Amino acid sequence: MLVYRYTTMARLWQIISKKRLFLKASRPCEFNDSFECTGCFTGEHQSSFIADLATRFAIKYQEHEYKAIAASVLMDSIFTNGHYFDGLARIVSFCDTTALSDYDDLLMWAHYGDQARGVRLAIEIDESNFKLRNVKYETRRPVLDCSMARHYSFDDEEFGRFMFECLTTKCKSWQYEHEMRLILPLEDDRLKCSTVQDAHRPMHERDFLLELPGNCLKEIALGVRTEDVGKAQSEMERVRAMGFEHVAFRLCRVDSTVEEYKYRYDDLYLEGLYSACPLNHKLLIIRQ
Repeated sequence: MLVYRYTTMARLWQIISKKRLFLKASRPCEFNDSFECTGCFTGEHQSSFIADLATRFAIKYQEHEYKAIAASVLMDSIFTNGHYFDGLARIVSFCDTTALSDYDDLLMWAHYGDQARGVRLAIEIDESNFKLRNVKYETRRPVLDCSMARHYSFDDEEFGRFMFECLTTKCKSWQYEHEMRLILPLEDDRLKCSTVQDAHRPMHERDFLLELPGNCLKEIALGVRTEDVGKAQSEMERVRAMGFEHVAFRLCRVDSTVEEYKYRYDDLYLEGLYSACPLNHKLLIIRQ
């Protein structure tokens, strides 16, 4: 399945290397949504349930690095800040290309593509190897009724449902993202420590990368605020030389003859079809 990932130009050079892709697998507590991976507890046992859950979570794994999760944050904050999931999984986020509208595209560029100065990557995900999860956008948070059972286990169907909904539900305000997620358990061997130092950190604090074959990258689109197209060409030549000869390069632009709020994407030819016009500021004109 083809998905998008918007990012900065600086981040691009961290993602691509020697015919491989290295995508950041984020910790749940790092997301910009304050309600990320959170749920709501109801019922008479809600306070004691959260404390019990933190204790049983530490005992289950019997490793000091997992116990540190309970010690590093307030007991009642484990679920409200997403810290609980830091010791369970990492998340790689994408944008669903089939659901993205022209107007959503504008917002994604502004919020994640360095205010349209960055890049949009088109990546092919092999769904036989990865399970992409669609994020649901709701007005209410996932709920767990603690009066039903004070001591849920990890194998409990109702608790599992709650956990999954916490990982895949966001407020309706974020609907423009059309987010799809890879939710990867920490023990997934496809996750690689970001640095040598990460290997010595407690598990819940480690930064991980997801490694993908270079042929998964299908296209790089440059943002509408790319000013120096000549320099951008050189950078894309550098990408090509790193083993990405198959990648299509495109340039995002505003078409002054179109009334709608939408971008136009032109092929970015690397053979010098673009040149600078000597004005007070650098204005670049496409030679048709």
